[in-house]
Amino acid sequence: MTDQLSKLHQLSAMKYDLAMSDLARHNQKIQSLEAQISDLRRRLFDLPKGGSPGDVPIAMSSGYFDKWQRWAEMQIMQLNISLARARADRESYLAQARVAFGRRSATEALKDRAALERRVRVAKALEQSASSN
Repeated sequence: MTDQLSKLHQLSAMKYDLAMSDLARHNQKIQSLEAQISDLRRRLFDLPKGGSPGDVPIAMSSGYFDKWQRWAEMQIMQLNISLARARADRESYLAQARVAFGRRSATEALKDRAALERRVRVAKALEQSASSN
């Protein structure tokens, strides 16, 4: 019984570790998306630099900057969609981690209880053997 309980506890601990690493990896993905959006938003309205003061940058006169701004706005929209999905998916990762934590805690409690019962049983056996001598 104790061996099975130990194996069950090890399995639940591994599942908990896996769930926590999945959650951490997913949180990193969310942070990466937020950083990408922030970077694009910051760069979106930074005007390109010209060669000398008063010059109109070639990127502005050729229309390239306008195209880049449209592309950046589209990228921000796509990243926001991905971020919204990732934040929604985070709930399932949290739920999996909670379940894994509960299982690990329950098996740990069962294992501790079995160890306590074993110690009590050994103590009673020693007590009976001492009283019969």
